[in-house]
Amino acid sequence: MFTVKSITIYEGCRYIKNLKAGQTYCFEHKLAEGFFTDHVCITAIVGQNGAGKSSLLDMMFRIINNFSFCLFKDTRRSAADLLTYIEDIYADLTYVTDGEECSIMCRGGFVAFKSDDLKTMFTHVSKQDERDKQWRDVFRDYPKADVASFGQKRLFADKFFYSIVTNYSIQAFIAGDYAHEHTFTYDPEVGELNNKGDYVFRHRGSWLNNLFHKNDGYLTPIVLNPYRTDGWINMTNEEHLTATRLTAILLDDELGKHFLDGYTLDRLHFRILPRTLQEKFVDIETNEKLYPCDEEVDAHNKYKRQDEKAWEYSGDKDLENFAWYATQDFTYAHAILEALGCEVKEEMNKLQLFIREYVVYKVLSVAEKYPSYSKYKDSVGNISLAFYEAQPPNRRMNIEDAQKIAVEVRDDTSHIGLKLRQALNFTKVEDKFTGDFKELTFNEKEYEKIAGLNFGEMTLEERMEHLPPSIFHSQIYLRQLGKDETEDPIPLNHLSSGERQLIYLMSTLAYHAINIDSVPEVENRVKYKRLNLVMDEVEICFHPEYQRVFVLRLISMLKRMRLNEKFDINVIITTHSPFVLSDIPQQNIMYLKEGHQMTEDELEAENVTNPFCANINDILNQSFFLDKGFVGEFARKKVLSLANYLKEECNDDEWTAEKARAFIEEIGEPLLREQLMEIYKESRVAGVQDKIALYRDEIQRLEREER
Repeated sequence: MFTVKSITIYEGCRYIKNLKAGQTYCFEHKLAEGFFTDHVCITAIVGQNGAGKSSLLDMMFRIINNFSFCLFKDTRRSAADLLTYIEDIYADLTYVTDGEECSIMCRGGFVAFKSDDLKTMFTHVSKQDERDKQWRDVFRDYPKADVASFGQKRLFADKFFYSIVTNYSIQAFIAGDYAHEHTFTYDPEVGELNNKGDYVFRHRGSWLNNLFHKNDGYLTPIVLNPYRTDGWINMTNEEHLTATRLTAILLDDELGKHFLDGYTLDRLHFRILPRTLQEKFVDIETNEKLYPCDEEVDAHNKYKRQDEKAWEYSGDKDLENFAWYATQDFTYAHAILEALGCEVKEEMNKLQLFIREYVVYKVLSVAEKYPSYSKYKDSVGNISLAFYEAQPPNRRMNIEDAQKIAVEVRDDTSHIGLKLRQALNFTKVEDKFTGDFKELTFNEKEYEKIAGLNFGEMTLEERMEHLPPSIFHSQIYLRQLGKDETEDPIPLNHLSSGERQLIYLMSTLAYHAINIDSVPEVENRVKYKRLNLVMDEVEICFHPEYQRVFVLRLISMLKRMRLNEKFDINVIITTHSPFVLSDIPQQNIMYLKEGHQMTEDELEAENVTNPFCANINDILNQSFFLDKGFVGEFARKKVLSLANYLKEECNDDEWTAEKARAFIEEIGEPLLREQLMEIYKESRVAGVQDKIALYRDEIQRLEREER
């Protein structure tokens, strides 16, 4: 069993907003193991806006970030910025796994780690203030960490967990909001400190940017979702990512075990998108596109300067050039394809050439991006080498590296090698597709028949291996359960915003978890065995019914994907929804009020009782501290104003007898409407004729009820 136990904040800690220094924020876990399901623990953080929920999670992320820096700061992460260290953090993160308590302790310029059988300290600052010196005395017996070898890094990481974080609020994870925080990093090629004791490179960006999805082979133990660029979410890209993540999952849509409740898969539609690959290649010296699109060619030729040449370009120029390079000795393309046994032959059509172009690109991109393949970065770490010859003096060595990495990526059983294996599997059936490859489309049933597959008899992992490679864009069509089968299927992007939000969230969690599970236990990789799923403001876009069933759907997804068999899982949810909270016992809820965690005595004094299985109105009142009732504030104040008017306690120009009666008749709550009408009838506001009419209406109502 794995649970996050507490976060403690000490005096001097910066960036805590309204949290309280000197307080330990405890996640209580008093439920029997397996209460929710095996190997899953769910906790919630609740409180009004500004109570400190997101601030507390941000502190957790800062601690994880600093610990990650300690472990992997000198690891080359070519596809992401250098990891950064956040200064002036004085806080602890404590967690429990299989009965063992572990703590990460940030103390300004150093970080300490402690478990039952391991303790160590990472130091980053040579110049200390008095506060750091005091803390250093506390950790005097902690040996200094030696993480020069990857084996030492794995020793610490094996005791840690991977955090998958989601927050779809447009106000969340805006990098600029964190840019004022003091951070530093350094270039591992240069070293950490110069001879003056100063940092080689003080980071001026935001540490948050390094925690979004990155191509580091799930090395750094946290990822924020969805991906943001300076706070901006590319929803078109999110839609594409979701479709890609869902494709293999939905093929497992067995009766009664649908990944999307209320829907079943009708079909998957695949179409090829050559431009998405062509636009990636650039001239290594000038960094200009090698293969611009037709619109770019037309614009250049129309507006070019007199000293510029016209671009002569056809849409298949990349395939023509690639075919030449792939058949020449001492080219990267030829070396990679030869090593993988899928060389280019003279009679090949455009589809076959395009698949091989993608194969070469995929191998080179792994060398360019992933830390576990950094030994190939200098020799073959550039995707545009697909259109280059290897040059002396290291020509033969670079060619050998290209062949070695091609085989290693193919044999990499993790998500890193998956897309390459998909492409290689596709080459076995490519000759069965005819016609213009740019118009190539098919569905999964057609592909099953062509490839001689039976997705229904395959595991999820096997299906993922044999799906068309990612150069094919997948469109998902769903059929609503219980509807007439003659009705047209529904494209995924035609679902409601709430339905799509639920799909984005669930598929993101499943996608990252599956990838983390795929990481092999080898020398230069870290395989995390625990997941920390953090869902901030989880009810965004959800109808109350979706909120009511959310916890059940989450548990069902974890069980259906067998993730709870592969990981110990801790779930943290922040929410304003009483429907979500009614599925979580009070022992697993942290109540925040003005940055302070409420004690049991304080909860009892405010009459906060266990929300599990409780009435929704009671939860609203007790757990969310709605001491002014459950109606809108406009309506509440309007009713109070009317009551004062009827009691003749004010002379409000807002009201007349006619307006008062009309307002009362609009009230939807029957008891309140009847009580106000009684007050109205007895008041001096209503005229004699009005009272007679009201009493007549009441008599007629009673007579109807008697009949």
